[in-house]
Amino acid sequence: SADGGANWQTATVKGAQSRYDWVLWSAALELARPGVIELLSRASDSAGNTQPVTRDPRRADLYAYNVCGRVRCVVI
Repeated sequence: SADGGANWQTATVKGAQSRYDWVLWSAALELARPGVIELLSRASDSAGNTQPVTRDPRRADLYAYNVCGRVRCVVI
């Protein structure tokens, strides 16, 4: 997502050797304007469950930290 999680684009995922492996993925995005942007990534399973966009504020620890990945970028 390039709009704070309002809209999501499906990425291309390279297959893992087992269900516990990290996987590589890629997605092509067309961004409307240059500037600072935050990209979000999230995983979904075969049942349609997805990672939450925000962290549960009731959790003070980092155990089961499962929120979306966020990366701030500068588009020129």
